[in-house]
Amino acid sequence: MRIEERTVIRLANVIRCVIVFLLTIYSVGIGGEDATPSLPPLSVSEGMGLTNQARDKLPPCPPSADFVMKVVFSRFPGVSAEEVNKFMNEYFTQEIHEVKQMAEVLPDRAVERLTDIVQESINLMKIRSKDAVLFNKMMEEKRLNKIARLRAEAIREARGAERKKGIEELRKILEAAFEIRQELMKRDVERLEKEFEQLKQLVRLREQRKDEIINDRLTELVSGKAEVKW
Repeated sequence: MRIEERTVIRLANVIRCVIVFLLTIYSVGIGGEDATPSLPPLSVSEGMGLTNQARDKLPPCPPSADFVMKVVFSRFPGVSAEEVNKFMNEYFTQEIHEVKQMAEVLPDRAVERLTDIVQESINLMKIRSKDAVLFNKMMEEKRLNKIARLRAEAIREARGAERKKGIEELRKILEAAFEIRQELMKRDVERLEKEFEQLKQLVRLREQRKDEIINDRLTELVSGKAEVKW
């Protein structure tokens, strides 16, 4: 490998370590129990040197994936990282693998991607605890959509009879995913209709209590009492 190539590689590694380190400091702070031990400052010669001695002076770069995890979960106080990790490893296996790979070269993007996955996992865990049937339907739809994308990639490379067969199989997958999506949308419509009826009932009730509501509001304003939603 030429000297110029080694220089570029080492510089990239130094920059990556510094980015991860600064990202962690920003998220978890310095001085607390979870603070990361400070690293010795790097000089230009240490970061760019071509000798083994200079290379050995470089501080070890911490596991990027672990740091990304720590940064992300600092954004979700009160959430059990262990439970969410278990859920993600079961239902977002491929996505987590991609995040770990991304963390090695683009830790900032890995943080944002993992943040989205964690938030989605938390929402799905809440749904699972309240409605297991709905949760299973949603996860089945996600599974079918993932399979559909993979099949579509294979079809783009296929030719002749293989391509025709792939398209037929993909259509069946999409039909199954469509039926689940329709069922989920119907559930949403039912929920919204119920909320709409409750809102109409509230409007009727307020109309019946018009004078009482206005008098209460008037008293609040004149007396300077804490205001409540009216």
